[in-house]
Amino acid sequence: MRIRKFILAVAVFLTFGAGMACAQDARRMPSDSVMTGGRDGFVPVEHHFSLFTNVADWSHFGTMNASFLYSVSRRSTVGATLRYNPFRFGRGGGARMYKMRAAEVDYRFWPWHVYSGWWMLADAQAREYNRANIWGMDYDEQGWAVGAGLGFGYTYMLSDRWNVEGGVSVWGGYKDYKRYECADCGRLVRKGAKPFFEPDRVFVNLVYVF
Repeated sequence: MRIRKFILAVAVFLTFGAGMACAQDARRMPSDSVMTGGRDGFVPVEHHFSLFTNVADWSHFGTMNASFLYSVSRRSTVGATLRYNPFRFGRGGGARMYKMRAAEVDYRFWPWHVYSGWWMLADAQAREYNRANIWGMDYDEQGWAVGAGLGFGYTYMLSDRWNVEGGVSVWGGYKDYKRYECADCGRLVRKGAKPFFEPDRVFVNLVYVF
């Protein structure tokens, strides 16, 4: 219930911020068309939606993911991401895994125009996780976390419809967790709740723009 309230509050905040950005850009541009093309001769077209997946997430223990972006102005997009990983690699106490269910809402600012060039990201996330024997861990940690993050990246236009993106992000917030001696033994060694701050993701996104 706390996670749902947190997501709702952040979604309202991001929607309000995106609306303000849209109103500001509307004063600069009479058209609501998204601009695409090179800096020396862009052409207005009706590209407002995009779908993409993060290839780097798929390579990280097979984390399935899908993202959606909607342009609310020439320089602003709002979006959402879902991530899911049910996989376990190996057996017994040495099994490796990064199981998760995660949801995210985000806002991007594009200094040039949406779906092209540099962008800056602010997001809010909630995730449930179970990870063991990764990143030097020799234990199993299970729990949930909520927080917010910042990131940046660059979008390169392959064609009128296809883009590729690269970027990085960090996030911090609050987590409630239980730590076990190993993935299968069930011996509880620590539990608690605490704030955290850590690297989040590397983005290698393959994007289709509608």
